[in-house]
Amino acid sequence: MQNSTDENTIGSSLEDNRDLLEFAVKLNMGFSKHYLDDSLTMIWGNNAFYEKTGYSEKEFLFRFPSLKRFGFLKSYDFLPMIAYLQKEYEAGKSCAEYEICMPVNHKKPVWMKLDCTFVAPKNNGIPMVYILYTDIDDFRKKEKEYYISEKEYKKNLEWMMSEYKGNIYVSDMETYDLLYINESYSNILQISAKQAVGQKCYKVIQGRDSPCPFCTNSFLSKDKIYNWEFYNSQLKQAFKEKDKMLQWNGRRAHMGLSTALDSTNRNNKNCPDITVELKTMSVGLIRLDTEDHRSILWYNEKFLEMLEYTKEQFEEESLNRCVYMHPDDFERASMMAADLKETGDNAVLEVRVYTRSKEEKIWAITLYKVNSEDSRDGISSIYSMGIDLTEERKRNEKNTNIIGIDFLTGILNRAETEKQIKDYILNNSGSQAALFMVDTDNFKMVNDNYGHIVGDMVLTEMAEGMKTIMSKNDIVGRIGGDEFMIFMKNISGADDAARKAKELTEMFRHLFEDDKNSVSVSSSIGISIFPDNGETFKNLYSNADRALYQVKKLGKNSYLLYDDISAEKMLDNKYFTPRTKIESENNFANVSGDLLGYVFEMLYDSEDLDKSVNDVLEIIGKKFDVSRAYIFENSEDNLYTSNTYEWCSEGITSEIANLQNLSFSEHGNYKELFEDNTVFYCRDIRTLKPGQAEILAAQGIRSTLQCAILENKTFTGMIGFDECTGLRLWTQEEISLLIILSQLISLFLLKKKMGRMEQKIVHYQNLLDGSED
Repeated sequence: MQNSTDENTIGSSLEDNRDLLEFAVKLNMGFSKHYLDDSLTMIWGNNAFYEKTGYSEKEFLFRFPSLKRFGFLKSYDFLPMIAYLQKEYEAGKSCAEYEICMPVNHKKPVWMKLDCTFVAPKNNGIPMVYILYTDIDDFRKKEKEYYISEKEYKKNLEWMMSEYKGNIYVSDMETYDLLYINESYSNILQISAKQAVGQKCYKVIQGRDSPCPFCTNSFLSKDKIYNWEFYNSQLKQAFKEKDKMLQWNGRRAHMGLSTALDSTNRNNKNCPDITVELKTMSVGLIRLDTEDHRSILWYNEKFLEMLEYTKEQFEEESLNRCVYMHPDDFERASMMAADLKETGDNAVLEVRVYTRSKEEKIWAITLYKVNSEDSRDGISSIYSMGIDLTEERKRNEKNTNIIGIDFLTGILNRAETEKQIKDYILNNSGSQAALFMVDTDNFKMVNDNYGHIVGDMVLTEMAEGMKTIMSKNDIVGRIGGDEFMIFMKNISGADDAARKAKELTEMFRHLFEDDKNSVSVSSSIGISIFPDNGETFKNLYSNADRALYQVKKLGKNSYLLYDDISAEKMLDNKYFTPRTKIESENNFANVSGDLLGYVFEMLYDSEDLDKSVNDVLEIIGKKFDVSRAYIFENSEDNLYTSNTYEWCSEGITSEIANLQNLSFSEHGNYKELFEDNTVFYCRDIRTLKPGQAEILAAQGIRSTLQCAILENKTFTGMIGFDECTGLRLWTQEEISLLIILSQLISLFLLKKKMGRMEQKIVHYQNLLDGSED
């Protein structure tokens, strides 16, 4: 009788809800009917419902007369659900929604969204409920990934903000509660971050009891930055601020980055105003804040003219900061400025600057210190005057190149040196000679510690010393920044070359020992013998370069003949070529915080992240003199990877179009190269496995340095730097800086990826909402 009654009830119910049933069948969605009792007793279910449980209809109904008894649906999952549904029904609701992790026979549980429709009781007085099951497992996984990514992004962002030298705060746009404040702003406001967070931003920052009438919240949008200036009456200080909207722990938040403008509360009217006097001069002039040597407090029109900016362009694009100078030269100038202690202390140096059109110029600049007590407005600052020497340098180089002379040292230039050596080899096949490659050890340290003027003097004295020691018939030339080449003619054997090399190294060591301010100089020398080690200039150059490499590898400050390189060292140096970079050419004394700050500001301020990432790759590529800089990003399943950004130096072929949707499994499991480290460095790609080497060789790559992009410790892409013109030796300092730059870029790529994921989640939610309608 009971079965008959149930079948009649089911038939009646199906007739009453045929539209809903047909909808469920069409979408292959699970559908079931239950009594709304404490166990959700089963009445009926469609085929899709039973398929989702992993049981046949007969097996399910035999084992589970109710949802409460269903498999591993524990009481701590079921009880809150039935209590909620009964509460909604008793409140007069006709439907309700609930999300629950549903067990599946012999498989992992699956998250389901339950759309419940209540039916009032008929004969037996027990209400019923229809349940439509929607699989939201992928949605919940994406939601979890998004949460983890957002958490990691927030953690990295907080780290970057803590390192930022300016002032940063984050506040809730609805409640005005402070959510974050960095150490710099805490110090200025004289309140700890712990005390500030949770208080009203207008109270802590402006000392007000109500929201500021000039609050910028109404001007903010997701992809725009609002720039403005304001006066803080509490601090009696003017600030320049950039505001942006962002999500912070699920809250719509306002982020503000501010820097102080000229102080308005300090005056010393007894001191002359040096700015007024300088304004009349017809050279480029600026006034720099001594706190960071970056912030420009004042500049004249000639300065803008020399850099090809209008006032509006300079303020908008450089934010009134010294970002136009070559990073290496700025670092040196900043060190010299920091050594100026008293008013009147000054220094002079040459620097490379870049105009708005990216043209490189050579400026001679002066640095003049004025302490706060001697300043009219009470601000300690550096006044700097710039004179453009570019045209004069070009004229000098043009004149000296005509006669084959290096304009700095007075010896032969590279082209003339090579020409004369080739002529000698061609016309003296029966004689013996020696080619010396001379590289100045640690020359960048000389420039960094003493400046370019002293560096130029060191090179000049080294050249003069070589001319003195060598015969008048020998060839002596400068072939690079700190590299020289000597061709010693008519020798009787290799011993003659060795003796002369010893004289040269001794001379370099003692070059400045009698000077009051001694400069330590040494050199490394590699030697090849004609014709034993080569009958052409190319072969002699290559073998001398190999010997030089071994000298530097063994500790520098010595010499070595090519014939003295052991077989073991030769094997290690098997693919070394004349184009290989010498360590001293691109050695960085330390990680440049200025470049990091500049890149961070570019990416943070960006309204077009794709363009900014490409701009950043160009800056890094040019700074490190690489052939190609690029980014690969993996597919969501991490089975494929694609080249998404690329910069190439002049003459290097773009490869981005050929590097899309590459399968890791088809290219020698490339990911394994990063298993033990976040960095993969290969000086010679021919040492790799065939499958891994082929994909690099096809792009003309000789050496490569690649930094992994990690999300939750999973390899999701890489940022790479290739050398296509020869082999490359990367220093530890360069690698350290590139790792940090790569982490910084990947942080903003993660933010972009989170934005795409958020859009997908919204789209998926809209589809779910549409299915309910």
